[in-house]
Amino acid sequence: MNTQELVTAAQNGNPDAFAELWRMYRPEIARMIYRRTSDPDLTDDLTSEVFLRAWRRLPTFTWRGNGFAGWLTTIARNLVIDHYITAARRPVNSQPIDDTDHWHPPATDRRTNPEAVAEQADLAEALDRAIARLTPYQQQVIRLRFGAGLPLADTAKHLKRRAVAVQSAQFLATRALAADSDLAGQVAA
Repeated sequence: MNTQELVTAAQNGNPDAFAELWRMYRPEIARMIYRRTSDPDLTDDLTSEVFLRAWRRLPTFTWRGNGFAGWLTTIARNLVIDHYITAARRPVNSQPIDDTDHWHPPATDRRTNPEAVAEQADLAEALDRAIARLTPYQQQVIRLRFGAGLPLADTAKHLKRRAVAVQSAQFLATRALAADSDLAGQVAA
């Protein structure tokens, strides 16, 4: 069966047809999400959510320009954006809850230099602290532009701002990050 036949069968209640669509498109959707998150666990979660939403909304799907793949990509892109917007609104608590709540760097394998992993973890923590010192709006701009990899126009659309305002906030935020002494100490090290 081709994609259109599979979609029609799935819309008619055939779960095997939707499972085949999942097998066909899951790798492409997961790659797209991973490119924007760089987090394998988050990628798995968001990819699952894409297909759950697609299954729920399948009766409303109609064929348009980019077809089924384009529809899935739109769902995925919107989920990634929603994730970064929600993360930007979530308060950052840099104090551990207890002694066991410390961040641990990811496990390394034979090919990874442990010192490089530790330096990367220190830099990531410094960057998180520096971003937390930005205004909430600047945090959203940075997370959407650099975390989600959104173009300026899409970032402006999702923040309901003009592109020039987003560009200005990005400029001010990157300038503040470049001048942040905590971050500068990590980059120079």
